[in-house]
Amino acid sequence: MRPHLARDLIVHPIEAMIAGGLEDENEIIGQGVACATKADPYVEPTSAGKRWLCEQWPLLENLAVEVFREKYRELSQAGSSNK
Repeated sequence: MRPHLARDLIVHPIEAMIAGGLEDENEIIGQGVACATKADPYVEPTSAGKRWLCEQWPLLENLAVEVFREKYRELSQAGSSNK
């Protein structure tokens, strides 16, 4: 409903994906769709959430990849400076 907020809203889930070990930016959308379609999810999304993940999330692929690259670079640099 507020596309201008999309970047701010997807940052934290993408950070969580990276923290969980995701290294391939091409898997970001698939991870969200898998959340919506998993038969026995740890936390089940609402029906509106499932619909959004299946229908709207794929439309944000370019933005998601851009955010992934930024966060992956930031987190990689932070990790290497902590060594």
